[in-house]
This record gives sequence, structure tokens and C-alpha cells, in this order.
Amino acid sequence: MIKDVHANRQDIIYGKKNEASVSMKNMDLDHYVSALVHSKEPEDVQYGIDNLESVLGDYVDEGEECVHLYMLAVGYFQKGDYKKSKGFVDSCLMIEPEWEEPKTLKKFVECRLKKGGVTGIAAPAVVVTVTLVAVVGLWRSKRP
Repeated sequence: MIKDVHANRQDIIYGKKNEASVSMKNMDLDHYVSALVHSKEPEDVQYGIDNLESVLGDYVDEGEECVHLYMLAVGYFQKGDYKKSKGFVDSCLMIEPEWEEPKTLKKFVECRLKKGGVTGIAAPAVVVTVTLVAVVGLWRSKRP
């Protein structure tokens, strides 16, 4: 499990408090928690959500808050709690309305809420279709 690496991260997470180490600590924690909420292991996802919720509201800048709201939205999406995921992704988009990842996640969340979800063989088909549409769009935009 991903959270097992937590013991090996103590030196960075609880390191010196100078500006460079605080920045490195935050970056390291963001990558760590992001890996947790994107995990296929339900206990890793929950551990990541718990870590994010423990710091919810303790932000110095909106950028950090937005990233954490997005990661919470991903975590709840992974757990299948689409209503909570939508709430967090909407909050994220209120701060940063042009960020593409939350906009894409919001489409998937709304699809799951409206249609009860895409399951079985249809889920990979949706991912392949969205990817192909994006590739064709990029290819067409680069043609003379």
C-alpha cells in the first residue's frame, strides 16, 4: 500500500522549518496525498481523504486550497461518493474556473449522478472515446 511509505517520509514531512524545506514539504505532501487519492486501494483513498480533510480551511493561498479541493473531489469520486465529489469539484472551480482537470472530472461526476454511472465494459469505452476525440481535435488544429 502507498501509505506504507509514510514512515520513510518523516524526515521531509517533519524536517527543518526554513522556507525552502516548508515548500519542499508541501510539494512532497501534495504528491503523496495525490497518489493516495488516485490509488486503487480503498484504504489508501480514505487515508488520503482523511489527510486532506484534516487541513481543510488552513490555507495561506487559494492555489493550495484549490489543489486540495480537487484531490478531495478525486478521492470521493474513487470511493463512489459522487455527490461529495461534485461539491468539492464545484468549490475548486469557483476558485479556479479555467482549470481543465476539475472541469473534466465534473463532467464524469455529473454523468455518474445523472445516469447512475458507467459500468462494465462501457467505462473503458468512454475513456477511449474521450481520448480519441482529444487526439483528433489536436491533430486537426495542427494541420495547415
